[in-house]
Amino acid sequence: MLERYPWSTFRGYLGVSWRKPWVNYDEVLAQTGGSSRKYRAFLQDAIGQGYATPWEKLKAQVVLANDEFVAKLSKSLGGGGSLREQPSAKAIEKLTAEQVLRTVGRYPKIKPEELARRRTPFRDYRAMAMELMSTPWTVPLINLLSRKHEYEADCFAALTLRDSKPMEEALVNLTIKNLSNLTPHPWYSAYHYSHPTRTERIEAIRQCAA
Repeated sequence: MLERYPWSTFRGYLGVSWRKPWVNYDEVLAQTGGSSRKYRAFLQDAIGQGYATPWEKLKAQVVLANDEFVAKLSKSLGGGGSLREQPSAKAIEKLTAEQVLRTVGRYPKIKPEELARRRTPFRDYRAMAMELMSTPWTVPLINLLSRKHEYEADCFAALTLRDSKPMEEALVNLTIKNLSNLTPHPWYSAYHYSHPTRTERIEAIRQCAA
């Protein structure tokens, strides 16, 4: 069944289909002896015996450890916090059309009533506001919250390590491997990206570690 599934990299590992150029097959195959035959045998044994995944013990979506370590982590992060999972969407309230217009017009200093006019000279900003009203506007807001958390996590790690270089090098290596866009349009990344760009993260890490 798995061998016939066309939307998986599994066929490439077994050598029954062409290998996708962006997948590092050799690194995975090396874990089971380096050959497709040994990889197949490993999977068949695992399926027959049942596979216990450690991710079932994941706590708060980020911590994989016993209760003692979780308690220490909670204390080191502030003591009064909670590791109970709290979906980010709960932090978002409904916005009215006027609030959307006010938010879009804040940076270019355009009044909401100007954006509301059909014959406004600010057509691009009006189109942006209409897009936010007619599509799931929670997406950019959730992404904004996600980027905020990413900055906070990076800063915490930089302060803990007392050295930003390892994190900077890791981000650069990820960018090279993933062929990431270092300079997307600010409006595009603000709407679509759930994480800051590598350049933004490195700059923030350096400021935090300074």
